[in-house]
Amino acid sequence: ARAAGQMRYRLRVRDAAGAVHETLSVPLTVQAAPGMQVMVLSGGPNAELKLLRRWALDSGVRLQSRIELAPGTALASAGAQVTAANLRASDLLIVDERAWASLAASEKRQVREAVAGGLGLLLRVTGPLDAATRADFAGFGLRLQTGDALQDVRLSEPEGKREWPQLSRYPLQATGAGAQVALRDAQGGVLALWRNAGEGRVGVLWLIDSHL
Repeated sequence: ARAAGQMRYRLRVRDAAGAVHETLSVPLTVQAAPGMQVMVLSGGPNAELKLLRRWALDSGVRLQSRIELAPGTALASAGAQVTAANLRASDLLIVDERAWASLAASEKRQVREAVAGGLGLLLRVTGPLDAATRADFAGFGLRLQTGDALQDVRLSEPEGKREWPQLSRYPLQATGAGAQVALRDAQGGVLALWRNAGEGRVGVLWLIDSHL
């Protein structure tokens, strides 16, 4: 169905010669699917996050976000607390490395349980990863190693479109059994990957400056 509402379809039963043997009326009530709900946790405000939130709102995504402004101070919507109920209501959790490192052990446990039950988790790597974060994601089956210097990258330009600006990637190497590449640069370098984890999925993205 192309839209929500009352529909009436017809089912035609034909014989071996192709003649209509019987026609049945099939009334249907089509309901609109609920929009995706995304929770975003950020260790601080930045242009990347601003454009991500704008994209989500323009796409009809129901967005809950929590942005750390200073120690003990955050700008947060009501549904952006990491609780079992909020995670069950979400389809995807996007978190940067600073926000992940600031989660309490009980919150990380709830995220792991939610991923096992079907939640998508995306880690945005914009800076160094501490040992605890690397260990946490090794538990999801992803081994993460970071370097020191940002690297310039370009994305492949769609045919007939203007040239993309030069972007940056954090120097991350990510591997994992069964991991699938989600994004490559114009030279084929990997910028994001994901893998199944229980009933959910866990991904890592290390492209930055995409707001340009």
